Amino acid sequence: MAVLLWVCVMAFLFLVGNGILSILYRREWKEGEFTAADALALGVTAMIGTAEAAHLCMIFAGVSLEVSTALFGGLSAVLLAVSLASVLGKKRRGGGAAAQSQASLAVTWRLQALCFGALVLAQAVLMQVSGNVYLNGDMTVETVGSFLEENGAYLVNPMTGAPYTGGIPLRLELLCLPTLYSVLCRIFQLTPQAVVWGVVPLVVLPCCYCAFSCVGRCLSGQNKARQFFFLLFTAVLLWAGNYRCGLEGFGLWYCGWRGVSIRSLVLVPYLISACLRRKWKLAVLCVMAEACIVWTFYGAGVCLLAAAGLFVCQLAMGRLKGSQGEEAAE
Repeated sequence: MAVLLWVCVMAFLFLVGNGILSILYRREWKEGEFTAADALALGVTAMIGTAEAAHLCMIFAGVSLEVSTALFGGLSAVLLAVSLASVLGKKRRGGGAAAQSQASLAVTWRLQALCFGALVLAQAVLMQVSGNVYLNGDMTVETVGSFLEENGAYLVNPMTGAPYTGGIPLRLELLCLPTLYSVLCRIFQLTPQAVVWGVVPLVVLPCCYCAFSCVGRCLSGQNKARQFFFLLFTAVLLWAGNYRCGLEGFGLWYCGWRGVSIRSLVLVPYLISACLRRKWKLAVLCVMAEACIVWTFYGAGVCLLAAAGLFVCQLAMGRLKGSQGEEAAE
């Protein structure tokens, strides 16, 4: 069932991500502008948004986890249907991106792709066999377990099993990842440990490299050798950065289910790529997704600050180029 869950989640991310892209950029879609990497990275924001809707119903409407699971399933089905309709409609109008010819791939490109694939596969295997070494202070599994046992959100303290006496901060209560993991446990009849420690990190891993590949495409254009060199370099850095808590590599290896890890590994790099391409609608989706999974005191607002900084930089560069053009004309 864990393998089935991984396949279903990846398919959902890809299909819904493609649908969102075709809806947002239906009229301005350019050939080769978006790839499967965009779809997977953007699909993460869609899944987070769907989970947030189901989570808010439990928090404010007081519905049970069972009802919330049905709501999540219904919203997911609607998203899939709309996405498929939008993608099929775009293809019928001839607006889809044509597949690039693979006949002219250079040997360097192929070697880099092979090395990168082997490195990512090794990371996935070692992530599964190395065990969960970072568990101090993390109560995600216990929180998900309490959701499943009580059939609701934040009804009891997951560490004591007793009702909360002092309550929890509202900003923390609004975060939707525990509900998302609980819903997946209910639908696929898996334990919290299997979903949180097993499946979710293997979903974050490919989405992480998809997000970074979008950054590499912005920096290197259509040069695939440079794109894969960028990805290979990123994979090596993430591997080397797994020795210390707080580094992105550590989050990828040992706590990929946490909101800060998803933000740093998927949302922030994809937001950077969206801003570099001036796709501000995609940046807004990343900002909203971050607000749904990260508590304020642990850095919520990073996506917003990054987007604002990139916007100001691009605005300044545009004015600088304009003034240089005027001087050249004179």
